[in-house]
Amino acid sequence: MNQKMNNKQKSISRRTFFNRFLMPGAVLGGVNVFGKQEDTHHEKKDVRRFHISLQYEAWKDNPELIDIMKNAGITDVWMGSFLQGKWYHTPQELRKYGDFLKSKGLSPHVLTVPLGHPGNALDPSDETLSAMKKNWKNACTYDGKLYSGTSIHPPVIEENIDAVEKLAAEGFDSLFLDD
Repeated sequence: MNQKMNNKQKSISRRTFFNRFLMPGAVLGGVNVFGKQEDTHHEKKDVRRFHISLQYEAWKDNPELIDIMKNAGITDVWMGSFLQGKWYHTPQELRKYGDFLKSKGLSPHVLTVPLGHPGNALDPSDETLSAMKKNWKNACTYDGKLYSGTSIHPPVIEENIDAVEKLAAEGFDSLFLDD
């Protein structure tokens, strides 16, 4: 920096800029490069959260998975609940699984797939899914052709409202709508 510029603008790489100017400011400002922030009591707290979508069966069948996730920095677990018109676990079961995750230091959440596909896209071997969807209309293209795709007709809307209300009654206050 003490070199003369000789009336020419000298450029530096982004990495050099970061190392010379931003990194010292971040460290002095209380944030270090390892994703922790110093608070007023000089304790470190997480700045970032890492999420995973995982079903109960995964950690039931592989109990070591919880520790692996925690060691990898996972903070939040999203559990599938009401997927295209079918409960894979009841809201009460999800609450029980969520309480287990909390006891292990993880934050539990639920996700739904609200906009259904009248065809059996999730599990062709599951006859109950096909039978249940007979009251869900097929989607329609601009030229009137029907296809098995996203459906936002009654009773899909009402069934999803009911699902969200049941999840809220179990104390879930964050919902991810995946479609």
